Amino acid sequence: TTVQNAQNRSLKSTNKSGVTGVYWDKRMNKWCASITVDKQRIIIGYFYEKEDAIISRLKAELKYFQDFAPQKHLFNQYNITKEDVEHE
Repeated sequence: TTVQNAQNRSLKSTNKSGVTGVYWDKRMNKWCASITVDKQRIIIGYFYEKEDAIISRLKAELKYFQDFAPQKHLFNQYNITKEDVEHE
């Protein structure tokens, strides 16, 4: 679908975290993890550690997009499994 194709866009050149949906929020002075589902932006949370924000974003991708998660290649690197999402 068009939505699934949009999820496959490459990382923006201005991205500083290396992960889509994770960025430094200057106002909060923390890393922010967000995701867009059905045209609605969801703030997953604000984190002191970038890795915590990345893990939260990846878990949200697995929850909302399952097999179509755009960054599923990172799941092994951060030990993200379906069991993690089922228990939340």
